[in-house]
Amino acid sequence: MIKEYRGTNTIMAEQFTDKNEQVKRYRLYHRAFIEDGESWVIATPEGPMPVHYGDWIATGANGEHWVIVDEIFKKNYEELPGQPQSDFEQLVAGLKRRTKHVAGSNIHIKVNTTDRGQREVLVCWPDDKCIAKCKNYINDPTEVTVTVFEQIPTIPFLARLMADAIIALSDFADKWKKLEELNNGNVYENV
Repeated sequence: MIKEYRGTNTIMAEQFTDKNEQVKRYRLYHRAFIEDGESWVIATPEGPMPVHYGDWIATGANGEHWVIVDEIFKKNYEELPGQPQSDFEQLVAGLKRRTKHVAGSNIHIKVNTTDRGQREVLVCWPDDKCIAKCKNYINDPTEVTVTVFEQIPTIPFLARLMADAIIALSDFADKWKKLEELNNGNVYENV
């Protein structure tokens, strides 16, 4: 007997808008001329596929990509609530996932905006003592710095967690700087 089944896994997807950063991120090939116009080409597990403006590029668990036409995407998928909206929020969400993976609930991430309008991303112990912070400056948003505070724990396990968190924050700082450079320092939306 034939029965209906609904998938239970979620996907990561982004609508293709033909922006340069998307072309780089998905390693799109040169433009191809096909019967219905011009398109980019993306490598998928099934081979090269054309990507048109408005199509969705989905990313699987192993980093593989595939293309979903907009009509089909809208019929089969809906956005999960509580998703980060800006590129900066997505960076912070990635940092939170990484530190949670490394440290569980032993370390958490906080985002502050100072009275001078600077953004700070803090890595903290459960008691809110700050391990390290990453910030940028209003006058030069592409200047992103990491400051480590001298709170070296005596227990090796906690020292390792702290080191892993600082490495994650340093990687975050590099990505934040690239994001600011891509957007010419114009990413000051609310977090």
